[in-house]
Formats: sequence, structure tokens, C-alpha cells
Amino acid sequence: MAIIGELEIVSIKVDSAYLPIGCLVGHSFSEETDMLDTTTQDDGGWETSIPNRQRANIGLNGLVTSEVSSLTSVTFADLRNMKRNKELVEWKIARASGYNDYGEGYITSINESVSVNELISFDASIKVEGNPNNEFYNFYNNYWDLVTSDSGVIENEQCLKNDIKKIFE
Repeated sequence: MAIIGELEIVSIKVDSAYLPIGCLVGHSFSEETDMLDTTTQDDGGWETSIPNRQRANIGLNGLVTSEVSSLTSVTFADLRNMKRNKELVEWKIARASGYNDYGEGYITSINESVSVNELISFDASIKVEGNPNNEFYNFYNNYWDLVTSDSGVIENEQCLKNDIKKIFE
């Protein structure tokens, strides 16, 4: 079943709580991997490579509100201030499915777009620092390690994933 976009919320940690980015109308999450060229005796003249450095980026699209600051959401002005102060922000993408991604990053760009008689919009980018985390797979991998470290066996990996998914729903 396809997932409806409104069921995903991008938040930034302010003090000790994750606050949603206010008036966000869309976002993207992209990952890339650099490939290191290799050669082998058996490549038959074909290029071969192995994964090397990775990176991730979060793109944000939203509407600018008249609020400069809010206790319940992160405003455009807050994002711009975080970028100008070069703050390392803690971000989270919460999904209804429970597959929540989170990590740290820097706001590397923020653009405001103004047209006569139209709502003011903005675009922003967060460059993810380090490996993004996923709550579901962190739990899954920890459980897997716990069971198999003492010579335990997981009979059915898919059943395990389904059982863990129930916890996150």
C-alpha cells in the first residue's frame, strides 16, 4: 500500500523536544554513495567498483508564516537563525509506519521566494552528518545481535520483522 505524504512529519530538536517544522508542505530525503573503481583479473574488461563514502540530504519546502518564533513548531525564522549560527541540529522524520529516521545535520541553504499576491514560500536543505539512524532497524539489529550472540537462531526473519513492526505501530 502506498504511503500518504501527510503521514510524515519532519521535526528538529529544540531544547529537549522534537518540534515539527511549521507549514512544511513537502520534503525529500536523498542518499548517495561514491563508488571506488576497482580492477580484477576476472572483470572481462567491465568496470567494477565498491561502495565508498556516503552522504544524505533532507530537502524542505514550506510556507513562511508571520510567526517569528513558536513554542509548538520550528518557524522559517528559526530555521534561518539555525543556519546563520551554523548550529548542528538534531532532526527526525516520523512516519505513521514507525520507520522513523533521525540524526544530526547542518542547514546548508535556505531560500525565500516572494511573488506579488502569492503566499511566501521557502526551500531549505539539511546536510546529514554521519550515518542516519532508523528506530525500527536499530531495534531489529540489537535484537538480532542479542539472540545470535549466544548461539541463538532466528527461524524466520520476516516473522521477526512483522512482530517488531507491531511494536512500532
